[in-house]
Amino acid sequence: FTRPDHLRVHMLVHSGEKPHGCEKCGKSFSQASDLTKHKRIHSGEKPYQCTYCDYSCAQSGDIKRHERKHTDTKPHQCAQCDYTCTTSNNLSRHMMTHTGERPHRCTLCDFMSATHGALKTHMRIHNGEKPHVYKQCGKTFRQYSELKRHILVHSRKKPYKCTYCDYSCALIGNLKRHERKHSDTKPHQCTQ
Repeated sequence: FTRPDHLRVHMLVHSGEKPHGCEKCGKSFSQASDLTKHKRIHSGEKPYQCTYCDYSCAQSGDIKRHERKHTDTKPHQCAQCDYTCTTSNNLSRHMMTHTGERPHRCTLCDFMSATHGALKTHMRIHNGEKPHVYKQCGKTFRQYSELKRHILVHSRKKPYKCTYCDYSCALIGNLKRHERKHSDTKPHQCTQ
């Protein structure tokens, strides 16, 4: 460390001392800057504004990641293939596709996943949790993607159009199944 005060702040990591406490919730931090960031959760303050849209956020790192969506900047490159991404976390997750690593394991069955989020979603099969609710009809879903699919059904929008006839539908899976009728494609083969 180039300055003694930087060393002193760093040493708090080793001692476990957290002298900076939040008055609202009691959570403590070793560094004052971490407390400042935390306080924004309570205040709702979002001082970092996107230069391309009206998005704002509480942390500078978040705005940098967000703005990469507008500039299509993907500074993280896979060393084994052409994959590029905006965050190092995404790259780490991608690397597991090459290694086959799946460190997150279900304690109730043989399921394993590369991400904690996928394991959390999987656990809903066991615990019955369906946190995504469509307020219009009250139907609940394990995954947000299932809710989005259901909303399409209610909207009566049919954005997926058959390239062979005038059939249209709300779900891409239904279109793929329909278009197989126009071809000889039969992806499910009997192996007996």
